[in-house]
Amino acid sequence: MKIHLPVFLVCAVAFTTIQAQTVHSISIGFGPNIIDQPDLLKSDVLQLVPLDPESVADYSMVPWDQQQETFCFVMSIGLLPFSKEDRRGPELRLGFIHAGWNERQAILQHSIRTPYDTLVSTATGEQFLVDSVHGSTYFISTKAERIGLDASLAWSTTGRWSLYVGVGVMGGPSFNARTYVDLEHYNGVGAAEGPYAYSPQGGVRKSSYETFKGGNGWWTAAYFPFGIDFTLSRKHPFWKQMHLSYELRPQLLIQGSPELDNTVGTGLLANFGIRLTL
Repeated sequence: MKIHLPVFLVCAVAFTTIQAQTVHSISIGFGPNIIDQPDLLKSDVLQLVPLDPESVADYSMVPWDQQQETFCFVMSIGLLPFSKEDRRGPELRLGFIHAGWNERQAILQHSIRTPYDTLVSTATGEQFLVDSVHGSTYFISTKAERIGLDASLAWSTTGRWSLYVGVGVMGGPSFNARTYVDLEHYNGVGAAEGPYAYSPQGGVRKSSYETFKGGNGWWTAAYFPFGIDFTLSRKHPFWKQMHLSYELRPQLLIQGSPELDNTVGTGLLANFGIRLTL
């Protein structure tokens, strides 16, 4: 798998660094992970689902302009490998992340319209053309669960309220891949100039569902963390070690799977965290 090399390097650096350093902090966090990535193409659908290409040749793709939001969990330890007597230096954060589910969708639609009737308004006398509509639509969604390693360097200010910025990378395998297919056949009537291919009045709608298992993939992301940290107490022996934080991570995300080409997307991860300094 292509992710082997970066994961191996992160593990090697983490292992050698932990051996030589004392743990400075322990953190856990959670929050939404919003991703903007390309929709599935018809060629992608044919790779994921065993459809006859000729059977969907006349189907058109319907745009699916929607960002994906999932939930993530982060757990890490903080080290100070660059600290000296006169300065602390940046904190090296190493840990584990459950990055939520990656999901991509596609809608394929095909319909046949034939003139059906002409309706006349009794109030205005205006005429409305009505078509007989027959067609079908594929609603396709593929998703996989993501876990991985997380490493970053963060520079922070001092004080009870502090700000920090940094740079980081994360990545790992994706698994539990599934593709869900909802095929809907319909017939009915619809306005000749209307945006909808189907009107429920007097129509018939039939649906069928299938699920297909996919192979394991990989993902990796580069990000720039910046956030705010608050110390719960100035003097209490325990509470002065406890911190609350809110962090944003703009990210550039690359993902791959056995069935699909690699994709590049952008995203924003928001992390609400609790940190214990030692």
